Amino acid sequence: MPAAYDESSGCPVGWEQLSENVYLELGMDASAFVLLDMNVTGCPIVYASSSMLDLFGFDAEDMLGQSWMCICGEETDVDDMRALESAVYSTEECSRCLICTAKTGEVFWNHIHMEPGSRYDVQYTCLSCHDATHLVEAREGTQSLVGIAEEASRIQSIQMSTVKTVLSILQALESPSEQQQQQDNAINDRDRDGGGNGEQVTRAMALVKAALTNNS
Repeated sequence: MPAAYDESSGCPVGWEQLSENVYLELGMDASAFVLLDMNVTGCPIVYASSSMLDLFGFDAEDMLGQSWMCICGEETDVDDMRALESAVYSTEECSRCLICTAKTGEVFWNHIHMEPGSRYDVQYTCLSCHDATHLVEAREGTQSLVGIAEEASRIQSIQMSTVKTVLSILQALESPSEQQQQQDNAINDRDRDGGGNGEQVTRAMALVKAALTNNS
């Protein structure tokens, strides 16, 4: 199942580019994730990765335009939900493990890691999910606590990497338009001043240096 996105929330080419870039950067190691639009009341889901749809058995219409709480159910801890909801509007990362409900009604332990896009100057908050049921069940059994801790750390690392990569890609996708505006302004200044003097050359070189720095 391909990723789902809300065409009215942004340029579809941008969403498709995001999907391609995430795959190029992380391959099959990317965790399931959604993007919440912070510029819209209620912060609805505007993008859901294919693995996110698979994890919950959802179709695109089951997630797009919905609150992230659409993955919660009657058994979800209210305090955990409140903590995550607060994190949506904050500037800090947040992680919680809570019971969620798939479309089939099946419940499972879902580890969520969330990071707000405000830290990257983008309008989207990224929320990553990973089925952690096996860890909870192992903790209740006889499996080594050291092994459980190592697996939990591995999952957390994958989720953090996914979220940061997604937000960084979004930041990069938005940057070219800003750089283009800077370049256009520089050209207008040159034309208005009537020539290519040393100051204009210096300004142009500064723009190039800024672009290279942003892409490094």
